[in-house]
Amino acid sequence: MLFFLNLKENNNIAIHNKSHYNHTLMRLNQNEMIKIMVEIAETSLKILSKDLFKQLTS
Repeated sequence: MLFFLNLKENNNIAIHNKSHYNHTLMRLNQNEMIKIMVEIAETSLKILSKDLFKQLTS
């Protein structure tokens, strides 16, 4: 009986660790997505500002 209780406990720990791993992975993916979105926004602003500068100076 103790053996089965131990297996159940180990399974719960494994489930908890997998959940924690998935949450960490999701957080990393969110951070990467935010970095990409910021980079796109910065690039877009640079392009728009160059275009606006050309229009104002021509």
